[in-house]
Amino acid sequence: MKTTTYTFTPDQLYQFTQIISGLFDYQGTHYSPPEYEEWLEKTFGEDWLDYQVDCNLYEYEFDETFYYGLVTGNLTQDILDWVEEQKKQIEDNLAVSE
Repeated sequence: MKTTTYTFTPDQLYQFTQIISGLFDYQGTHYSPPEYEEWLEKTFGEDWLDYQVDCNLYEYEFDETFYYGLVTGNLTQDILDWVEEQKKQIEDNLAVSE
């Protein structure tokens, strides 16, 4: 089993624990945490919901590593690669629909 160590400032730790504790309120409800939806909009544009059917934009919705990166500003390379893949998929889908 792989152990992950996170390092936070006090403010980051507070933000992280608030988000993580709030995740349980959303799992299984078909709703998303507001922090994740805000990040989707900033990352993929305000039309992100239009693309979620053809893309996998919910891949990291309940991933603690994602939220660590969100509050610290240090997303993992896997997540950064995933973002680029999803942006390419969106771009390809838009080109096909034109």
